[in-house]
Amino acid sequence: MSYSHFTIEERISIKHLLAQDISIRHIAKEIGRSPSSVSREIKRNSRGPNEYGETYRVKLAEKLYKKRVSKAHNIVRFTSVIHSALGRKDLTRILTDFLESSFPKVII
Repeated sequence: MSYSHFTIEERISIKHLLAQDISIRHIAKEIGRSPSSVSREIKRNSRGPNEYGETYRVKLAEKLYKKRVSKAHNIVRFTSVIHSALGRKDLTRILTDFLESSFPKVII
């Protein structure tokens, strides 16, 4: 299964089409996505109405997306640092050795 994040252009299209009371199915067809993906995107990035009566927030969606990407990048970077520091040893073996030496009376 292939997955791609919504682009800023797709999000803007969703916002404009929602403002015209276009159905989720029609929006999905317009931007080439599945209705469930569009529905999830709207649900994930909607809040109470703003001063213009809009609930779907493009800026919020982009902010949350960048936060998720940044967090994922940090995890990958952290994992890379750990692997380098351990000289590519098997992490399970290292953790087991550590636990056995730190807690010798506990059965692992």
